[in-house]
Amino acid sequence: RYREQALAAYFRGARLVTLDLGRVVLKRPPLFAGDAVPAGRLEEAAEAVGCPLLWAERLDGDVAVLSAMPLTALQARDLGRVLGGPVTAYALEELTGALAGLDDAAGETLGLGVVRGIETAPPALHLLTPVTSPVTVVTIGRARFEGPDAGAVPAAPA
Repeated sequence: RYREQALAAYFRGARLVTLDLGRVVLKRPPLFAGDAVPAGRLEEAAEAVGCPLLWAERLDGDVAVLSAMPLTALQARDLGRVLGGPVTAYALEELTGALAGLDDAAGETLGLGVVRGIETAPPALHLLTPVTSPVTVVTIGRARFEGPDAGAVPAAPA
């Protein structure tokens, strides 16, 4: 309960920001750093596993996939066969609401954000945060905070 109260106080006055993932590094999960799987191939892979896929990319022989909902181990294995490499799957449902660490170019922690969404075209990350300094690296964790909703606040580019 104390943690929730402390986070609520920290995020009081926070605003929605949109980070351009072409300029900001998404350290964890490591997405939008590799070569995008072509749209036709992504659709083929989605049909093969019976689940919509939002994004897929190749990096160093591995394939990272972003889906709306969590994939089963069987679906991930089948995706590996279709896409030709070991698959690491991430679900937007599991990332939304997660706490994220925000760092500057020197690697110093600026503060926290709460993931509110991810766009794939162009790649962008929507965060609720009180941080106003330029963010260059984002690390999304597993801890969640549903806290205050800033839905009425327009997203500001950061």
